[in-house]
Amino acid sequence: MGAPKGLRKRASKQHQTAQTKSAPNETADGPRAKKPVLVAGLTKFLGSLDWIDVALVVLFLVSSFVTRFYKIAEPAAVVFDEFHFWDFVAMYWRRTHLFDIHPPLGKLLLLLGGYMGGFQPGDFSADGIGKVYPSTESFVSLRQTAAFFGIFQPALTYLTSRALGCDFVSSITTGTMVLCENMILMESRFVLVDSQVLFFSQMALLCALHLWKQPPKSRSRWVMVLVTGFFAGCALSVKWTTLATPGIIAIVSFFGLFLPASRLSIRECVAAAASGLSIYVFADWVHFALSVYAGMGDAFLPPHYQATLIGNKHYNASAKRRPFFPDLFVTKNVQMFRSNKSIKTRHPWESKWYEWILDLRGILYW
Repeated sequence: MGAPKGLRKRASKQHQTAQTKSAPNETADGPRAKKPVLVAGLTKFLGSLDWIDVALVVLFLVSSFVTRFYKIAEPAAVVFDEFHFWDFVAMYWRRTHLFDIHPPLGKLLLLLGGYMGGFQPGDFSADGIGKVYPSTESFVSLRQTAAFFGIFQPALTYLTSRALGCDFVSSITTGTMVLCENMILMESRFVLVDSQVLFFSQMALLCALHLWKQPPKSRSRWVMVLVTGFFAGCALSVKWTTLATPGIIAIVSFFGLFLPASRLSIRECVAAAASGLSIYVFADWVHFALSVYAGMGDAFLPPHYQATLIGNKHYNASAKRRPFFPDLFVTKNVQMFRSNKSIKTRHPWESKWYEWILDLRGILYW
């Protein structure tokens, strides 16, 4: 004698519910495939955006592309600090050693963009503002590399505002201000590293805002720890002056101030620092790997390193092996710190902090 029909239906539903709860990752066709951590994190991030957010981000990207790339070959002459950075890239291209007060990542990324875009420096030297470039191949690809990083700044500003809880109007306003800000626009159109400074700093901050929302001990939290540390390390690998952003992120994360749902553990802080340090060290390793010939600033490094540079007064053809990289890394960064610390002369175009806000002082670019 069977059970009543209604009881059988309820039992069947309870059995189906129990199966669903016991096997949440299974479907009717079998076990559900797990998404990779990065894919799952990206899907979660995109899923948190409204369709209006996506449309506005695309609009900002398109507008930035137009404003950054329009007539980027004009003027076809050395502008402002292209006087320095074009020569730095050309030195790397010619495998000539150089010493600069800034870390090498920004210059190496310009070199990579130039290589991909057909950069041909020839024997040209950008030794004077206003000096005419010999051909478009000698400078346009480098400007395009700087402009590439500049494309993302308005969109990143918008996304950061949204991540901070701002409404559409406030976020659109901040993104538009960055899109139209003349100084940011100019810095993105020439052979300079400032667009990289802003890009990596903004990426570090945006990633940190999403890191602070992740549940403790989750895989997505660990991914965001490493990604945030990576972009913070990239920012510091371009210029030390970006320390403010990674520093604020580190303080807020470690002490759990204001925004994070919970403070980062010691292990997470160490992992973020290791992620950032890895890109910083790698950039210096590439810097030394490209240095074959004697060049600018050889004297800042020890004689046994100079002995490996062709054309240096200490060059020794039998010294085939480079000094231990960690020694070169430490020596170079100590000399960078000392050189920065020893700068006492005032810049002819310096301005007070309030003059920037009120736009009381311009800069002669060309």
